[in-house]
Amino acid sequence: MTAETPENHPLVPTQGSETMPPVVAATLCVAVKADGSPCRSRPQPSSAYCWFHDPALAERRSEVGRMAAATSHRRTCLTPGSKAPQLQSAEDVRTLLSEIVHQLRTGVIDRATANGLTYACQIALRTIDARDLQRRIEALETAAKARR
Repeated sequence: MTAETPENHPLVPTQGSETMPPVVAATLCVAVKADGSPCRSRPQPSSAYCWFHDPALAERRSEVGRMAAATSHRRTCLTPGSKAPQLQSAEDVRTLLSEIVHQLRTGVIDRATANGLTYACQIALRTIDARDLQRRIEALETAAKARR
């Protein structure tokens, strides 16, 4: 009895047969990156290059870059002369957070700006809590001194 190897086994299809198409030679982009290493991206369906290296897509890549640059400069900032909100209480922070959510949902500010403002609100709330705690401690110390 002879051992059958995968190459001559009757149930293993061979390359080029009807059940197994020939292996495509370029499964990765053929471009070489600036550091000299080969590109590891998959090529476009009808090209040997990926989207980033295909010379036929150079104009489209430039167009996409211009569009991205144009939208990144559209971030909404405060207009000159606008008043900063005074965050003196937890209620002030809650009101500001409500405004941030509303502005985010209506597209007035973007998500990154809303994230930054929300983080600032967290810090403000911690500061308010620490200030209130300090005031309570001082009041208790004053009351304790008065009882002596």
